[in-house]
Amino acid sequence: SLELYRVKYQACLTKISQQDSTLQAQDEDLKEARSQVVERDEHALRLCAQAVVLQAELKAHSAQLESGDDALSALSQHLRDTQRDLEDSRKHSQECELVISAMRDSTAALRRQVEEQEESVVKSQADFSVYRATHIHSDSDYDSQLCHIQELQQVQ
Repeated sequence: SLELYRVKYQACLTKISQQDSTLQAQDEDLKEARSQVVERDEHALRLCAQAVVLQAELKAHSAQLESGDDALSALSQHLRDTQRDLEDSRKHSQECELVISAMRDSTAALRRQVEEQEESVVKSQADFSVYRATHIHSDSDYDSQLCHIQELQQVQ
């Protein structure tokens, strides 16, 4: 019976040793798991910090986008205003071109009239020169005609 207790005792010691080994292995696993939990917590904290930084950057970029949208809206309005001004200028330019064309036509017509009038003046001057040449009398001729007229008037 003592042998039986010894065998049982040995079996219990073996079992205790195995359980002790298992316990040590589980303690090691637990330590490693706790270490992993700490690492994961630290990683989670880093990720949270990064998330806070990214949120701040997102807000800044969002503000920039809103500012950009405002600037884009202002530039778009300015572009529309400039295009309208350009269209008005084009219309005014076309009107001015029409006026200039009409003035050129009028100027050409006036030049033709001036040329015709100059020709008429030259012809009139030539005619007058011919008339003077054929109808000119000296002062003595006029004096004699005047005397003759006075004589005729006295006779009457």
